[in-house]
Amino acid sequence: MALATWRAAGLVRRPLVGIVAGLVNNPWRRARKLTTVRLLLRMHAVLYGVGELQPLLERAPRLAGRVHVNAFGVDTEFWTPGEGGRSDYVLSIGNDGHRDWETLLDAAHDIPTAVRVYTRRPAPPALPPNVTWHDADWHRRVLSDEEVRELFRRAAVVAVPVKDVPQPSGQSVTLQAMACGRPVVLTRTRGLWDPSSLRDEGDVSFVPPHDAAALAAAVTGLVADGARASAMGTAARESVLRGATVDAYAARLEKICRTAVDDP
Repeated sequence: MALATWRAAGLVRRPLVGIVAGLVNNPWRRARKLTTVRLLLRMHAVLYGVGELQPLLERAPRLAGRVHVNAFGVDTEFWTPGEGGRSDYVLSIGNDGHRDWETLLDAAHDIPTAVRVYTRRPAPPALPPNVTWHDADWHRRVLSDEEVRELFRRAAVVAVPVKDVPQPSGQSVTLQAMACGRPVVLTRTRGLWDPSSLRDEGDVSFVPPHDAAALAAAVTGLVADGARASAMGTAARESVLRGATVDAYAARLEKICRTAVDDP
């Protein structure tokens, strides 16, 4: 947005592509529309998921053709399935503000195995007896990427409970876990980054937002049925390889950049 301000003032003449998130989050008042939309018209904006596109265009129809969706990609040469046996714990990891920890903790009462939570968010005062709360922060390097990968590889199920918001949440964790061949239970929200590529009970297991009973049932079912969990994990990695790699992401971003260069 700072570069777009310079561009509006004539101080930057190069084409500008901005990767942005949270544009449709409230509040969306007149002042924001006057400033944000004016700056977005000075660039080509890239969103991480389709859930933000339509609400943004409804607020600012003039942005049509200048806003693009490019779903996230992960390094499938690093995030890979491991060798050896699996543990029986359920893993939930992440730090974005839209994680629905309350629903996970409610669900944990009905999950008959250990649930490990890794986040920098403070632990609630009381935890279910099968839940352990661990510090994790990428910026402080509390866990290395290799350690996170091993957590994925050893987990029976990876649970990604998120709130029903229009921007993608839990996207990187979901794709990393899928690339590691693990079954993922994910909240079906308005902010799914690419709904057409995710198949319920195929490469991922969807649950409704804020539904602790559904979350517990989905997780428990996969923990109890190792064959189904393994098949879902295999399908998950294949799904990531088809279109959610860093190379695919980079190719789509290059195309958007060329569009910006050719825009008169």
